Amino acid sequence: MLAAERERREREEAAERERQRQADIERERRAEREREAERERRQAVIDNAATAAAAVIRSYYQYVDSGNASEAIALWYDVKNPDNLRQLINSTRGAQVLRIDRISLDQSLQTADVPILVRVMASNGRTECWSGPIAMNKFRGTWKIETMRGLGKTACP
Repeated sequence: MLAAERERREREEAAERERQRQADIERERRAEREREAERERRQAVIDNAATAAAAVIRSYYQYVDSGNASEAIALWYDVKNPDNLRQLINSTRGAQVLRIDRISLDQSLQTADVPILVRVMASNGRTECWSGPIAMNKFRGTWKIETMRGLGKTACP
């Protein structure tokens, strides 16, 4: 009887250990699913921020192309010399964003570098391409162009 009782107890303990192991596995699976869902939520927020920043750049060049200097300038945060920018916009046509590459965002999603390739027709009638990063910042929840100093002339594709 002692041997049978001991054997029964060992089976019960083994079954309890197995239930515990299965519960641990399920807890870990659930935790991994929650971590994955959080990563997906965070990536969606990043993707939305990058998409919004890119949309501002596309809008800017659409306004430039149509000669709508006021709307184009409104997409800048702080224009030091609006008359010069207005003159540049008014003398540029055929503006077309050819490519926006992977956008770099800071962790707070408040600043972005938007690498672009754009083609424009300058006032002299020549087609020019410009590439490089456009620095952007979020001000009061809206993406604004901070600077285009990173752009440089490049060969057109």
